[in-house]
Amino acid sequence: MASIATQIELIPRNFPAQQFKRHSHARGHWIDYATAAAFLGDTAMVLCGLITGFWIRFDSGWITFGVEGPPQGLSAYFKIFCVGLLFFYLTFSYLGFYKPRTVFRFRRGALTIAKGTVFWVLAYLGTSLVLKFDPPISRIYAFCSFLVIFGFLTVWRGILSRILHSGTFVTQICERMLIVGWTEDQASPGTAISA
Repeated sequence: MASIATQIELIPRNFPAQQFKRHSHARGHWIDYATAAAFLGDTAMVLCGLITGFWIRFDSGWITFGVEGPPQGLSAYFKIFCVGLLFFYLTFSYLGFYKPRTVFRFRRGALTIAKGTVFWVLAYLGTSLVLKFDPPISRIYAFCSFLVIFGFLTVWRGILSRILHSGTFVTQICERMLIVGWTEDQASPGTAISA
């Protein structure tokens, strides 16, 4: 597959102005779609991880030590799930998890997932010490959720990265991207997509 720089050089010098106007914002839309897909998938993976962590801790029977499970079951932890999801949004926003350079690069995203989930579990447990939750947040549940969410997010972002780096997606972006007057600022989308 030809590199993006090579494909851009194939654009004729007398490219019509109407074509340029029609395609000038297309690259931004594709990046927005990829970021939205990453955000929605991350939300689903975090919620699935929180619920799976609850199941591992309280319903599976694998962990028989520690405090008893909440008498109301999964519905009793609804507020705790919301707090956990809010902490993930805040942590990942702070770490720049939804910037295009992180969405399009798996290694950078995996490093951010590792940092974010470690910070999340510490903040989650720290909040449970400062604020009183009823039922209280189980430390074993928080650790199980940490492991499951880390695994789910890493696998999900790996799948998303494979989709974004597939030939079809890259070709569609290259067909819609026209760069006039090549500068360092315009080199970054090409390297982000081809990396």
